Formats: sequence, C-alpha cells, structure tokens
Amino acid sequence: MVRMRLTRVGRKNNPSYRIVVTPKREKRDSKAIEYLGHFSPLTKTIELNKERIEYWLSVGAQPSDTVKRLLIKEKILKEDKKAKPFAKKAGRKKSERDAAEADKKEQEKAAKEAEKEAAKAEAETASEEVATEEEKVEESAE
Repeated sequence: MVRMRLTRVGRKNNPSYRIVVTPKREKRDSKAIEYLGHFSPLTKTIELNKERIEYWLSVGAQPSDTVKRLLIKEKILKEDKKAKPFAKKAGRKKSERDAAEADKKEQEKAAKEAEKEAAKAEAETASEEVATEEEKVEESAE
C-alpha cells in the first residue's frame, strides 16, 4: 500500500517537511516514489502539486492524518463532517458514564410523560364527575 506522508528536511530547530509518496512500511525519511510538495510549519507555507496529488489519490494512495489535514486546508480533499479523524475517543469509564447518564435522562423523561398522562386522566375523570353531579342537580331540580 502506498501512503502520502511528510518527511523531515531542514536543520535542527528549523523543521521543514516534504510531502512524498512512499510505501507504507518504509521508514519516515526513506527514499520516496515521488515528491508532491513541501510544508514549513514555522512560516506556515504550503506548496503542493495539486495534479499529482489528485492522481495519487485516484490510484489509491492513503494520506497520513497530517497530510489529510493539509489537503483539507488547501481544499484538495473535502472534509468529512461525520467522521472526526482527529478527535480523541472516549475511554471506557467515560463511555460507561455517558451511557448511564443517557439512561437516567430517558427514565426522567418517561416519568415526566407518565405524570402528564396521569394528570390529564385525573382532570378528565374530575370533569366527568362534575358533569354527572350537574346532571343529578338538574334531575333533582325537575
């Protein structure tokens, strides 16, 4: 599998990166198949060969997370709103807590609905009782 990734160039405390296509199992700074551009994080400059990047993406090259972020920023790739590739996943305890909170909220909501229905039914029975009492009063008046 071929991967698009960054290789570090530049000197100590002055990083600069080349965006390259290389086999996935190779080391970071190994020989690249093709150079696609460069990125300097200190000056925030990005230069990309858009045509070749689109070619490699069409062939099936997978961009690394950082390269994907750069391609989205340069509007070569579209941002996937559903997937959050850079978001941290919740741990086991947090996910259990969230599930417990969701269950608790559902139970509270169901209890509120049951109370509303009970109050509604009580109001209906009270109105029926008042109606029957009025009928009795009318009958006795006749």
